[in-house]
Amino acid sequence: MANRPSPLHYPVKVSSFSDVAQRVEVQLEHVAKLRIFLNTVYDKLVQLLAQRDLDTTTRIMKAQARHTKLSRRLLKLASLLAVLKLKGYPLLPEEEELSREFQILNAKLSDPNGAVGKLSDLYARLAILKTRSEDLSLQLESSISTMNGGLDTITQNNVDAAESALQTEAVVQLLTKLLYKQQVGLGYLNDVLQQDLATVEKRARK
Repeated sequence: MANRPSPLHYPVKVSSFSDVAQRVEVQLEHVAKLRIFLNTVYDKLVQLLAQRDLDTTTRIMKAQARHTKLSRRLLKLASLLAVLKLKGYPLLPEEEELSREFQILNAKLSDPNGAVGKLSDLYARLAILKTRSEDLSLQLESSISTMNGGLDTITQNNVDAAESALQTEAVVQLLTKLLYKQQVGLGYLNDVLQQDLATVEKRARK
């Protein structure tokens, strides 16, 4: 005991190789236990760090949201204070001019007889005309399909040549009338569209 290297060292009596092997096994067991203990401590530390990071992140997000809310409230209060501070003071000439121009623009936008109101009305009329044109095109296609079906039926049931000729002539006349009506309608739409475009150009020049 007197010759031990330090107070942390204790002499162990070893008299054979089997005692040395037993001592090595004991040391290995202690090392394994220490490793298990260190792994447990490490896992617990990782768990605590993850929990702490989650809590910290949540608190930071809440603090940022609260800071944003307070900043907005502060900005609102500053704006109100600025308005209250300047309440009762006359406007500067530049501010009066801006206020007058704003009122004029607002009146023009609200006026149905103004350029903006008429332009909106023209766009609405153009949309209506476009819808009517599409409807007329669909009617024309449907009528042509019906006429084609009638001609096929006449060709298949060609029993009497004179009767077939009369039916064909009637179909041709009906198709001619329909095409004429469609042409008149398209001409009307074209005239209205040209008038509207001319009105839009005049308003744009003004």
